Amino acid sequence: MKNPKKNLIILFIAFFSIHIEAQELAVMPSGRPQPEITAEISSWDSKSANGSISVFYDFPKGYHQVDSVQYFKIAVKPDTDKIIFGSQLKDTSAPIVDGLKEFKGKTVIVIEFHYSGTDKESSKIDITAHYQMCSDEGACLFPEEKDISIIFNPSMPDKKPKGLTLKVLNLMNQDTEEASYRTSFQDYSLVYILMAFIGGILV
Repeated sequence: MKNPKKNLIILFIAFFSIHIEAQELAVMPSGRPQPEITAEISSWDSKSANGSISVFYDFPKGYHQVDSVQYFKIAVKPDTDKIIFGSQLKDTSAPIVDGLKEFKGKTVIVIEFHYSGTDKESSKIDITAHYQMCSDEGACLFPEEKDISIIFNPSMPDKKPKGLTLKVLNLMNQDTEEASYRTSFQDYSLVYILMAFIGGILV
């Protein structure tokens, strides 16, 4: 004799599985839009041997990228150990929504580098651009990545940053100056308080 409770459980599991699959299809529709991603040597100064690489993202309308150390970053791998990379820089002026920065339309991740070599041979730099788009309605797609390769030649003409790259570098310098000012002000205030305290004891 068949167990009606067992049949009911099987039907419930089947319905739940179909419901989950439907949700996944809603988040990951076929032919989903992709951002346009390009990369270039965005600045180079032969005298200091310092430069920068910019990875440009252009997110489609109706989608955005939430700031994330894990899902919005780039990984760089040069074919030489003579290229030393600094920190990754993003647009700190991006609007904050629900406590996180949101990047819409065109944005950039900039990474500065120093070339410690003396030869003028070209080097290949492999870049992996990570991203995870979310729709403006709230559904997020799965994290994805795109591989790009660029060539760096130390004998290339000097190049000044411009556009989005220049904006990000200027914001970084501004944030550094403000942080330095706050630290100096705090140090001065602490010294003033200590002097006032000692003066009160000595009087």
